[in-house]
Amino acid sequence: MGIFVGAFCDFGDEFLVHDPRAEEGRELLIGHISQAVKGEVTCLEGYLHHLEEGDLVEFKDIRGMTELNGRIVPVEKVVSPLVFAIGDTTRFSEHEQGGLAKQAPKPKTMSFESLEKALRKPNLLTCDLARMNAATECHVAWLALLQFSAKYSRLPRPNDPADIAEALTLASDISKEFDMTDVDAAFLERAFAASSGQFNPLIAAMGGILAQEAMKALTGKWTPLQQWLYIDARDIHASDGTVKNDRYDGIRICVGEQTLEQLKSLNLFMVGCGAIGCEMLKNLALIGAACGPRGLLQITDDDNIEKSNLNRQFLFRPEHITKSKSEVGADRIRHINPDINIKPYMMRVSPATQKAPFTDEFFRKQDIVINALDNVEARKYVDQRCVTTCKPLLDSGTLSTKGHVQVVVPYLTESYGSQRDPVENASDSIPFCTLKQFPALMEHCIEWAREKFQSSFSQKPDSFNNFWQLNGPSAGQLLQTLQGRNHMDGIPLVHKLISAWPKNFTEVVFLARSKFEKYFNHKAQQLLTMFPEDHMLEGGVKFWTSPKRAPTALIFDRDNKLHLAFLRAACHLYGNIYGIPVTKADLAEENLRNLVLTAPVAPFMSKGEEAVIKEAPTAAAVSHTGNEAKQLVHYLQSSMARGDCATGDTMTMHPESFEKDDDSNAHIDYIYAAANLRAAMYKIDQASRLHVKRIAGRIVPAIATTTACVTGLACLELVKLAQDLDKMTLDGKHLLTERVLGRYKNTFLNLALPVIYFSEPGAAARTNLPGGISVTLWDQWTITGNPAFTMQNFIDAVKAKYNVTVSSILLGSKMVYMPFMPGHGKRLGQTFSTYLDLPDSEDYLDLSVDMETDSNMDGDGGDGDMVLWPPIRYYFR
Repeated sequence: MGIFVGAFCDFGDEFLVHDPRAEEGRELLIGHISQAVKGEVTCLEGYLHHLEEGDLVEFKDIRGMTELNGRIVPVEKVVSPLVFAIGDTTRFSEHEQGGLAKQAPKPKTMSFESLEKALRKPNLLTCDLARMNAATECHVAWLALLQFSAKYSRLPRPNDPADIAEALTLASDISKEFDMTDVDAAFLERAFAASSGQFNPLIAAMGGILAQEAMKALTGKWTPLQQWLYIDARDIHASDGTVKNDRYDGIRICVGEQTLEQLKSLNLFMVGCGAIGCEMLKNLALIGAACGPRGLLQITDDDNIEKSNLNRQFLFRPEHITKSKSEVGADRIRHINPDINIKPYMMRVSPATQKAPFTDEFFRKQDIVINALDNVEARKYVDQRCVTTCKPLLDSGTLSTKGHVQVVVPYLTESYGSQRDPVENASDSIPFCTLKQFPALMEHCIEWAREKFQSSFSQKPDSFNNFWQLNGPSAGQLLQTLQGRNHMDGIPLVHKLISAWPKNFTEVVFLARSKFEKYFNHKAQQLLTMFPEDHMLEGGVKFWTSPKRAPTALIFDRDNKLHLAFLRAACHLYGNIYGIPVTKADLAEENLRNLVLTAPVAPFMSKGEEAVIKEAPTAAAVSHTGNEAKQLVHYLQSSMARGDCATGDTMTMHPESFEKDDDSNAHIDYIYAAANLRAAMYKIDQASRLHVKRIAGRIVPAIATTTACVTGLACLELVKLAQDLDKMTLDGKHLLTERVLGRYKNTFLNLALPVIYFSEPGAAARTNLPGGISVTLWDQWTITGNPAFTMQNFIDAVKAKYNVTVSSILLGSKMVYMPFMPGHGKRLGQTFSTYLDLPDSEDYLDLSVDMETDSNMDGDGGDGDMVLWPPIRYYFR
């Protein structure tokens, strides 16, 4: 209803929530379980359990104390972030080693009041702690509008004094009857004046919330809303809107004519056209942003549309797969609002595009920048560009049911980069040795299989082709190069790939079968040869203790579906990279079973004392012996003599580029089979193809409900920014008061719980520098020079303008002026540009400059602390 929306949920007297957890519990590696009346479970270092008292935990893979395996037990006490108590374990056998713990769902039953009862005594979700009565005010306004509508079969006319007065009278009676007296009359007046309007982003936000509540009702997963939720946009309302019977009447009634014209004239730059980008484009088109003759919306995304995008990036259809996201998004949004002025780019916003087209001048021409990105580094880069050019930024993001909105106002708030993300569990990063030899979780196996795919079918074929192009490209030229040089990088890899080169599909099957033996049999035997299961370390400690698991060598079974799945996928991929035609008949199960019977299988041969575990690649990966070079020469000579290749021929491999969404390319099939075989080898529970695809494909959990909610709330902040643009200038920044800051709201939400929090953005931190200078991240120091400017001229200009003395000058990591460096004193009288790398596309450089200080000029840090001075932008033209 205009500038506020509401939701109510009634799931009955007894509604069973099967799984109220906001996130799936992660597997925790167990270090020890004590045998005591209050038995304690200690997780391995780095595996924070994040459990609470009363949570349920399921155990498996425990050696000793096997009575716990398969059991679900409650957490009786949280001892520390790594330790929790589970009750009496004295009746169990002694814990020997390892095991896994995982939080299990804890069902609960919820009871809801009927609408009739809840109207009078509403259970309201408070979202804005700065406005504790906001939900109550919205509830009173909604009840008054219901009564008004029942009486007149319509809502109050826009800004009609008589209708507003009557609605206010109804609201006054309701607030007295329901004992809701602490209500802001000014908000009620605005709500009634705009009640017939339509602010689409706010509707979309509530639509996302309600859609998620409907899914909870159907599935019993996640905690339902209990029971009322209201969100309002009181800060954007203006009463100068009149009905003109055009498509913008709905938004005009809510924000007024002046704000609508400001929206139409906006110059916007949106980075990213994925899930958030699609929803944002729709909202911008519906509120008329960049729809006037002076407005322009520029969007960019270097990605193309994939099949997996279609379930949440609603502007795209199957026929758009492989096409540019930004181009298709621009075209589709014109169908929603033909008035919109939109220009797509297909480039990443990065240092590579800073010279063109996304220069500082490009950013300075924008009114507002919108982040619709899915990674932190890209967000930080765009944020830094906005700080440099003093432009407002809207940042929003989602992760499954969680989402955030941050509004960055020049000269007023902190930036996106002002805060750091919390440190994640150590389990989120996989050590090299764990990945290569000691997996403990299914995720380790999936990452190993993903790396094996990349190495075997992408990196090695690429290296092979590069070797031939660099040293050939013909066989005859390569032979001459090999005979004339003593050392060439890459020979071991090339010789290995050529030696294994299959001539037909049968040999492709033999190659795939040999890889099974190498990865899942010989590797296990080699590891157990070096470290038998009873191997002891110094001090009498067993080598195979948690989290390390001793492997089991797998025996190939042509009737085992998983074994055959690996063989099929490997044959498909090896055939591709070696250029051997592979048909569906070739990959038929019966054909593979028959061919693999005759495959030669090399027996296991121990590598003796050779190191099995390598922490990082060594020089041996690129160097070679003379014998390997001779073998490669002999191979080429023999091939030419047999007529297998001519002197002018070039051997080419065909690298695979990983694509998770094409089910016919065998990429996910290979990783799924390889990961589960490795899991079987280490006695780890196997995973579904979907789970493997999500991890191997780096698929970020995203759902349309959260996206709709987040982008709707972000658009609300965009309207506020548009209304305050005149204040975000050097001349107008004195108008950016605390009252203006209070208008803006950052948002954090989790629709699974559900919680929505609005908070005032953090003010830009102010730093007191020596000499009584006070700065924030928005302060820029500038010096304007000319081609004849000397270094001394620059130092004098800084002294004259800011009353500080330069002590050193850096350009990035390059030392431009350091008085203690030999010869640097002579630079003072020389042309400044001599020591600067001047860009062609810009007329300035950003310099890091330190200043002289003394004991009477202390900054915030006090005596002896480093002082961080603002960078100086030096205009050299």
